[in-house]
Amino acid sequence: MKDFVIAFAGNPNVGKTALMNTISGSSLQVGNWPGVTVEKKEAVFTREGKRFRGVDIPGIYALTPYSLEEKVARDFLLEERPDLIINVIDMTNVERNLSLTLQMMELGIPMVLALNMWDEFTHLGGEFNVSLFSKEIGLPAVKTVARSGDGVDELIRETVRLAENPYIPRIPVYKHMTDTMVEEKVKEASRVLEACGLKGRYPLHWMSVKALEGDTETLERLKRCQIEDSFEPLRAAIRNYHKQSVPDVISDIRSGYIKGLLHSCYKQTGKIRRQWTDLIDSVVLNTFLGIPLFFLMMYVMFRFTFEGSAPFIDWADSFLTSFVGRYIDAGMGALGAADWLRSLVGDGIVGGVGAVLSFVPLMAFLYFFLGLLEESGYMARAAFVMDRVMRSVGLPGKAFVPLLIGFGCNVPAIYASRTLESERERKLTALMTPFMSCAARLPVYALFTAVFFKETATTVIFGLYAGGIVIAMVIGLIYKIFFVRGQEAPLIMELPPYRIPTGKMIWNSIYLRTKSFVRKAGTLILVTMVILWVMMNLPYGTPAEETVLGRGARLITPAFKLNGFARVEPVAALIPGIVAKEVVVGALGQMYHATTEEKEEEEEKALAPLRDFADEAVGFGRAAVDSVKGIFGIHALGAFEMPEEEETGLTERIQNDFTPLSALSYMVFILLFVPCVAVLAAVKHEFGWKMLFYVLLLTLFVPWIVSLLVYQGGLLLGWGVL
Repeated sequence: MKDFVIAFAGNPNVGKTALMNTISGSSLQVGNWPGVTVEKKEAVFTREGKRFRGVDIPGIYALTPYSLEEKVARDFLLEERPDLIINVIDMTNVERNLSLTLQMMELGIPMVLALNMWDEFTHLGGEFNVSLFSKEIGLPAVKTVARSGDGVDELIRETVRLAENPYIPRIPVYKHMTDTMVEEKVKEASRVLEACGLKGRYPLHWMSVKALEGDTETLERLKRCQIEDSFEPLRAAIRNYHKQSVPDVISDIRSGYIKGLLHSCYKQTGKIRRQWTDLIDSVVLNTFLGIPLFFLMMYVMFRFTFEGSAPFIDWADSFLTSFVGRYIDAGMGALGAADWLRSLVGDGIVGGVGAVLSFVPLMAFLYFFLGLLEESGYMARAAFVMDRVMRSVGLPGKAFVPLLIGFGCNVPAIYASRTLESERERKLTALMTPFMSCAARLPVYALFTAVFFKETATTVIFGLYAGGIVIAMVIGLIYKIFFVRGQEAPLIMELPPYRIPTGKMIWNSIYLRTKSFVRKAGTLILVTMVILWVMMNLPYGTPAEETVLGRGARLITPAFKLNGFARVEPVAALIPGIVAKEVVVGALGQMYHATTEEKEEEEEKALAPLRDFADEAVGFGRAAVDSVKGIFGIHALGAFEMPEEEETGLTERIQNDFTPLSALSYMVFILLFVPCVAVLAAVKHEFGWKMLFYVLLLTLFVPWIVSLLVYQGGLLLGWGVL
């Protein structure tokens, strides 16, 4: 069955992804566009016997590639030529959206218009004659609400009809006399291109317009024809007639056409939205309140994340290790498996990956709140508010967006730096990004705060996040003062209107991101933990200090004496942390494995599947209640706190080997330490080996210095015995 390729195209923040997800009926498959780092979203679905492959191209304002996203979108439409386009239009800002529509009509690809956010448009008192508009523009148009699915069935019917009977959009006819003059020049340029043999390969009208505008990408495509000199007299004629540059003339013509098109079929006041948006922004974007409110929002996010997820973390850890692991070990024992094999499965696979997967609730709570910020429109305000702060380190405010993304994962944050205009800004952002505490470091913080900072876990972890920001700013300031000087470009970005996020949108945000974490834990970390088990247990039966990993860690352990954790176990756990930060907890769990006496106590407890499963179910219900209490400040167990009788095994060993001060020093080191191999690969891919060397050097030197200052400074202040 032939796949009909549909390009979902439109401006940013118009609901393309939500609409495609609603149509396909399944979550998107997320990857990257070939050869670049821009995120690519696809979905395959079947309707009325036809198989469609939907491609969500990046949100753009024009087909002139000023950014990497615009280049990716234009190349896909121009080179891969999808079978049809679903142009998603934000009806609350229809005039601006139609500028891209006119440009895509010139590509000669069948197109249907999805008049999205229709509910908001009508709520604002808007009136729109869809049938008259469709007739005037010559394209099928359908009212849609992506969040609720309204109008989607009709959009699908139009899409199927268009797939069966493709209809090439007519090129807009500009009727004004001055527009006619420009149109004549466009036709002359088309004849030049046709003589070059480009007819059939590219849409001549669109290529002619871009050639007259002096579009760099278009002229590069035409370089082999050596016809650049043929366009200059045509450009000169337009400039002399209009007393403007050609791009400005073309833009004015399209704007006039859109105003005329909408005059008889469209009415929009937008007073309600502007009133509410302006009212909220008067506080959120206030010169004095903006930054404090931003950090307050971050604090609320962290409190919600940690206090809400802590009981579920404890339950998940108990379920995976004490229930699942115990029964797997019992089954292997009944089959007569060798001790080393039982140890490999129990400690290496179940113990290692189980320790990581037990923190999935933490990721889910974090991504829930991030989803709220993104879908509500506040995330863009955060970047705007931070512009003043970022200018102090030589970066525009929009650079804070990839840094903010870094709190979830440093990998997409490195890729997101491509949205910055200059190479200097991109490299500086990449240098600062590893100091943004990614979600993978949270399990380490959670483990140590559970032991040493039970009552102040949220404050301590928030302090670590804030500390990472401060260190990144210091790095940026040093870079600005000693390495670069120059004038920064002003911040230009769109602030979308505030919207109430829907449950479906938030669920998709949580599901896609958490699934990525679980997949990583189930593949990379599984292999890593098996390798680590080998390193930690060979020769088998020897103490941890005598294993391959222990001997290697012993060589570098003296270097951490001034940092407060000069012991083989915590230093050894740092080494696999370079592969993935989630592995540190598992590595500590293996280095501080249960004693023989503890294992014997577990084995003495009789197996009763129904009773044990019932206990776990009751424990889940209790965790849900404690989660609600923790979020609303009703002290139950507190963030990451465990009942005293449960403080055995790993937490007991950590309590014996660390003090609160050395634990804080260790967490600071983890915060700033070399990022995982996926981040290093992204840096190399984006900037090359030289930049990768700088990142490695920085993330080895800085954490050692800062951790040393924390520990020695704490001793100086008398905190060493706390």
